[in-house]
Amino acid sequence: MTTSPPGAPRTAPAAAPPGSPAGPLVQAERLSRRFAREGVPFAALHEVTFEVRRGEFGVLVGRSGSGKTTLLNLLGGLDRPTAGRVVVDGLELGRLPDRTLSRFRNEKVGFVFQAFHLRNAETALENVLTPFLFARGRQRDVRARGLRALAAVGLSELAQQRGSTLSAGQRQRVAIARAIVRDPVLLLADEPTGNLDAETGAGVIDLLARLNRERGTTVLVATHDADLTAAATLVLALRDGRLVEGPR
Repeated sequence: MTTSPPGAPRTAPAAAPPGSPAGPLVQAERLSRRFAREGVPFAALHEVTFEVRRGEFGVLVGRSGSGKTTLLNLLGGLDRPTAGRVVVDGLELGRLPDRTLSRFRNEKVGFVFQAFHLRNAETALENVLTPFLFARGRQRDVRARGLRALAAVGLSELAQQRGSTLSAGQRQRVAIARAIVRDPVLLLADEPTGNLDAETGAGVIDLLARLNRERGTTVLVATHDADLTAAATLVLALRDGRLVEGPR
């Protein structure tokens, strides 16, 4: 796999308040998430602490069951921590009311999933514009923004193609366009190459690295493929819900 490095190696974080342009975009402090399995409690995450600076290309590695998806769900506001705190762009997610948290997810975070989650009967452009269905108020230039997002992932010519007719790689690129159409501050990708062959998957990682490099989008990719760390300015490794490798 060949991926252009999206930025210089990480240096010590600047001492600036969270949410400020110079401060960390993401702060996780002793972050824990516990569930019950057949009535027995277990920790999917246990006191995880780290920071992600603006503009980072982060890779979250670990085997299946290590807590990667749980962590992404907490960072993206899809779930709430059992203990600890997570701050994204100055907002402590665990303290936000449900309506504000929903707005945060729609406006601040882009999600890319392994299973694409496209609507097959709709066009690529219609799928990309899905986040605007849940936006507050009147949105200007929505169609133009969708076309720009498709252009950014190299699919301008397929804007009117139905989701059911797209290849797996094209579907994932449409999903990435949907994730960036509202210019999120944070792009979270959960095993984005898991349903793709090696060559197509390498192209998707190259695309995420290019979006990070050219648009300055902060990216965090969860994967079991340790080879992807070559593209990263930040590597986080999880094992059994614990952080075993942090910032370089």
